[in-house]
Amino acid sequence: MKVFEVKVDWATNDAEDCTTELYNTKEKAQKAFNFEKLQAMEDYGVFDEQTGELTDENWTLEQKGNCWHLFEEGYWSTNHCLITLTEKEVK
Repeated sequence: MKVFEVKVDWATNDAEDCTTELYNTKEKAQKAFNFEKLQAMEDYGVFDEQTGELTDENWTLEQKGNCWHLFEEGYWSTNHCLITLTEKEVK
């Protein structure tokens, strides 16, 4: 049986956490993945609200496939957000 994991590993100056949610369809997981990306864009406040483009040159955004990674240069341990969508096989 396949499940789809959406994992959010984040840190800010005040807190940090890592959450994992499992979904039974890729469509549900993709929707959650997209929601988490939008939420992070709002939470970190380094994006233009109109265009969605990164506006702070001290931050880096890396996107590849089902991985979205935002971090402040030189401060990864205190300011980052890593969101992944992974297909898993459950036996």
